[in-house]
Amino acid sequence: MYQFITQTVGFVGTGIMFLSYQCKDSKKLFLMQMLSNVAYTLHFFMLGAMSGSMNIIVSMMRNFALLNSKHKWARNKYWLWLFIGLHLIIVTMTWNDVFSLLPAIGMIAMAVSSWTRNGKKVRMANLFINSPAWLIYDIHVRSYAGIFCEVLLLLSVIISFIRYGVKALDHDN
Repeated sequence: MYQFITQTVGFVGTGIMFLSYQCKDSKKLFLMQMLSNVAYTLHFFMLGAMSGSMNIIVSMMRNFALLNSKHKWARNKYWLWLFIGLHLIIVTMTWNDVFSLLPAIGMIAMAVSSWTRNGKKVRMANLFINSPAWLIYDIHVRSYAGIFCEVLLLLSVIISFIRYGVKALDHDN
């Protein structure tokens, strides 16, 4: 029963994450991803996958800063370096095996691309770095919801490129 609940929590996060890439506006995309990240933090914690869980918490903090980018405090370039540093610290704190690197690699790629506030760059980082890293990690920790999520995310990013066109997403929000 515990495993069923754990995977169900992850699948809730999957549904929200899938919908996030259908948002043309990057602010809406970040908000949806924050909601998904709450479910995934709990999911990975329940799996005992601390590297995944803790990296997602930092991702939520990053998305909070990005959502508040209209405020001067949130636009400070040092936030990006703080988030990258936190991801690296988490790797050392949660080291279990080489797979512990993958969530940090994916999240650092997303932090850098998200900081550009460019929809195309966010989607490209997800397509080529974040989702592949997380997919391997999900297989390793047996996160069936995570595996499904990454496959859906890859499809969703491709659909968004087809739907909006790659060039239409190449602007800052």
